[in-house]
Amino acid sequence: MGEEFHAMVVTIVIITILFMVLKCILKRISKKVVVSQNVESPTTNGLYKFTNVEIENALNIGNMRRRKWIAHGRRGEFYQGILPSGQNVAIKEMHKTKDAMDSFIREVECLSRARHPIIVCLLGFCNEDGNHFLVYEHSSGGNLGQYLIS
Repeated sequence: MGEEFHAMVVTIVIITILFMVLKCILKRISKKVVVSQNVESPTTNGLYKFTNVEIENALNIGNMRRRKWIAHGRRGEFYQGILPSGQNVAIKEMHKTKDAMDSFIREVECLSRARHPIIVCLLGFCNEDGNHFLVYEHSSGGNLGQYLIS
């Protein structure tokens, strides 16, 4: 029964994630939202808008004041950060590409609406001086891919 329960939980997690991604895609297709370059829109309500200084302070951890790399994503690098409150966060620094702004806007709009116990929340973003950062809750338990493989 233990293996069957584990398989059922994994299936439910995957279906939930796929449903949320599909829902975001369908909303995006059905209603083209034009967001200004400063990413101010109703969908960003509730997210904190970080400054470059706040991001750099959160990223520079420890006595050596160096970034702690977590992972490489398709659109950016993930680093561990610590907010002034002491909360551990994952900070995604978006790659600087020709479509970086469009990708950044899509992620902020979609992830600002996503709320589920098994999905880390987007806490805020930074869009300053051509730099694009996303600040997420930090999940020390690894990612979904690691969980499914183990």
